[in-house]
Amino acid sequence: MVVSKHAIKVNNLFTTTEDERRAVAENFDMLITGDWNTQFLAELKTVNPSLLIIIYRNVCFIDIKVTEEIDVARANGWILKDSTGEEVYQINYPDLRLADVGNPGYQDMLAEICYLYVQDINTDGIMGDSMALRPRVDIWSAWPINPRTGAEYTDGEWNAGIRSMVAKIKTFTGKLLIGNGYGMICGCNQWMVGYWNSKNYADPVINLLDGVLVEGFIRFSGTDWRTPDVWLSDIEYFRTLSAKGKTDLAWVITSGLPAGATVEQVAMFGFASYLLAKKGNNTYFVVRGYESQLLPVSKADVGVPVGDYFLRPDAPVYQRNYTNVKVLVNPTDTSYTIQVEGATDPIVMEAHTGTILDIPTPALPWWNLLIKIVGPIGVGLYLLGRPTRRG
Repeated sequence: MVVSKHAIKVNNLFTTTEDERRAVAENFDMLITGDWNTQFLAELKTVNPSLLIIIYRNVCFIDIKVTEEIDVARANGWILKDSTGEEVYQINYPDLRLADVGNPGYQDMLAEICYLYVQDINTDGIMGDSMALRPRVDIWSAWPINPRTGAEYTDGEWNAGIRSMVAKIKTFTGKLLIGNGYGMICGCNQWMVGYWNSKNYADPVINLLDGVLVEGFIRFSGTDWRTPDVWLSDIEYFRTLSAKGKTDLAWVITSGLPAGATVEQVAMFGFASYLLAKKGNNTYFVVRGYESQLLPVSKADVGVPVGDYFLRPDAPVYQRNYTNVKVLVNPTDTSYTIQVEGATDPIVMEAHTGTILDIPTPALPWWNLLIKIVGPIGVGLYLLGRPTRRG
């Protein structure tokens, strides 16, 4: 039983060969792709009927190159402006203009577009990208003005607009809606982009969504590793999403590697962290940019978890046991040598690494589960009151 599920985001299927598309369908459980690739969806579903195909959509911005959308939005006043009357745009992508997410007309247009996306029988839902839970002035050109008040959009007004928009998309499409955006792309307890510092804004939206793409799981692109406490906040965020019954996607970014690190190291560190965090059966590991290095490893049959993750007593290394393997993660800057039960030789855990040891762990006996459910006193009463077998 392979416990992990795999997702991949492919922007352009037109540049892939038939064999490459077959490999996507055969190796992945979920594909995130653009609506411009719809001609290939039936082909993919024929290879793998259970493949979930999720259509990408930027929900807070409209690309000025998509004239049929931007013309309607401008004509109706749905593109937000700053205090000088200039249209607000995303700094890194200036062609993306910020939409008035709180305007019912824009919400209706967006929901109708998403409805058309999922009309294809091969399409299973929408991934709403750039779903900022609060105004994002660090990467937007200016603070947007709310046309209904004439003042700067407040956090509360913006969040209410996002919630209304999410509800409409779900009502119109009737399919999965997965969100990705400011306030929910990571745990990261010291950054406003992370869940724990935006929880009061994130929870009302996440509760409406069917799932979340955690695009910053355990790291962003850049040069630094996260500290162990920030790394752990990501693990707990992922588990919180699972506890809410959401579809969770852990996407580990491998661009902009830390000094001396390799793609293989970062990918394995991320996958092992995912196995620590995994809770429930609806979690996916996003394999993008390191398919050849990691996919064979991540497809291995690790079995099922035997208990929760724990901090080892001999080193600041985290461990989680599965029925077929043991998973270890060292989130620190220091290398440690540890002796793992079942291993013949000591294991060296280099800084910021994850590993999967081919050491099985027996599943817990049924009475351990009973103790967890009813407690030791309840188990004792059950055993005392159980009828004895007479010869």
